[in-house]
Amino acid sequence: MQVNNFIAMQSVLPRGSTYLQTDSCVSGWHRCTRLQLPTPLRLVAVSQLYVNVPRGIRSAAMSDSQLCYFDGKKDFILGRPSDAAAAVLRELQPSMVLFSHDGLDGGSGVALDANHVVTDMHVGLIGRHLQVLTPSGRKLDGYLERLDVIRDLAIVKVRGLAESGIEPAKIVEDDRNLSGKSDFSIGSPVTESPSKAFDCVSEGKTQEVTSLYDFLDNQSRGWAGWLKFLVPSRTPGHFEAYTSFMSKGFGPAAAGFVEQNPEKFDKVAQQWFSLPRIRSSGFVSNGQSGGALATDSGVTRILQFGLDDYPAASFSMPAKDVVTLANSPSRFSFRYDRLHGLQKVEAVDPRDPSAVAEAQLANIIAEQGEEDIVRVKRNQK
Repeated sequence: MQVNNFIAMQSVLPRGSTYLQTDSCVSGWHRCTRLQLPTPLRLVAVSQLYVNVPRGIRSAAMSDSQLCYFDGKKDFILGRPSDAAAAVLRELQPSMVLFSHDGLDGGSGVALDANHVVTDMHVGLIGRHLQVLTPSGRKLDGYLERLDVIRDLAIVKVRGLAESGIEPAKIVEDDRNLSGKSDFSIGSPVTESPSKAFDCVSEGKTQEVTSLYDFLDNQSRGWAGWLKFLVPSRTPGHFEAYTSFMSKGFGPAAAGFVEQNPEKFDKVAQQWFSLPRIRSSGFVSNGQSGGALATDSGVTRILQFGLDDYPAASFSMPAKDVVTLANSPSRFSFRYDRLHGLQKVEAVDPRDPSAVAEAQLANIIAEQGEEDIVRVKRNQK
């Protein structure tokens, strides 16, 4: 993959802007800096609506001493990362995009081909008008084409992406023999500094392939305690865990819908809690959700979330699941209006009760995202 000579660009957002955190943490992944769950678990939201975050210059001409990387403590800084991190960051920058809606940034994405980008579902549903900022500085319209509700993945078709000079990332489907190897988390983190670059890198090591259930169970036999704290009237299990995460991640409406339809979501919850995810020691920050977790061979995973109170606990979805989603017939159709954007997600087969229920959940999440955007814009005034 050859690195393009990007057009060096100043901030695409207003100069002198400041970071604005939403005043509500009742919903999480794309609306709240951090989800505070009972000790010892704290889920870090890895995608967030944030307002007018200044961007630094993004150019292939930048020296290694001007790259953005995690300092190993608590912040992303401009400087000189390791040679390996700098090489992977430069290799992937032509393939990375930033998602936004009405000026509110909401997550990262990776180009799959000349027309499509992959990201997380919770990023793809941040609002009804999805915009994609490319490496060359172009802002394009994005349209959902496929969703995987269980794996929290979305394939977005982007009009004009090929003309923007995007370079599809090299996707590595084979995730065997990765344990202990260096990996690199790449995306656009939330930052208050006007000097940060568009994409940043955090270096870590792949720890294991594990499910959330197995990880929490192995870390602390008391993992059921925090579930019991969240849902004190029930015996903890995969369904309670799923509704709790839905509440923290997408708000009470989404969680309420799931909880009221256990016959439709019990299997979904079970799959979600037992899915094999790849755990890394790399730091994952807000805004990097949907970005790339890569090795020097290419993109092996899509970033999703981290568990902040555990060391070495950021989780990503294997790239092979992305390829499967991209090459499978869509279970959903997406109705768009030219002026008002996404109007409705519908099941392609109305006789499939699981697809119908998941489409309803996607609509609730999109509606909540739109309401959050209105609230944040109102707070700007």
